[in-house]
Amino acid sequence: MNSITAAPSQPSLPALSSEPLPLPPYATLEVDSEGRWFKDPWGKSVFLGRTRVMRRLVATLVRRHTDAPGQPITTAELFRAAWPDENVRHQSAQSRVFMALSRLRALGMAGIIVHTGVGYLIPENVDVQVSVAG
Repeated sequence: MNSITAAPSQPSLPALSSEPLPLPPYATLEVDSEGRWFKDPWGKSVFLGRTRVMRRLVATLVRRHTDAPGQPITTAELFRAAWPDENVRHQSAQSRVFMALSRLRALGMAGIIVHTGVGYLIPENVDVQVSVAG
């Protein structure tokens, strides 16, 4: 009997967690400067690989946290950063951003990506350490 072995592939995104852990009071988020990976406050590493949209969102949120701590970034700004060459209706843009951020939260950024009513941000009590090494 012949057996079929799947060819090795690129690492995939981990499964979504069902319940987010509470964020420690002074959490550390380690992240690649281009958003290719992050290590959540509990030490779990997440490789975002080929998911350009997620990488762009992470990099944009980290840049805002670094450049203007405590200042939220609007959904429209996040959409332009993640989908720079696309023009869609406002509602579609909001839905895309919401879904992508929900996925990032489920991957380990729950409590790290916060909605303020005006936009999204990484809270000031999160120590973001940016790594320039891939």
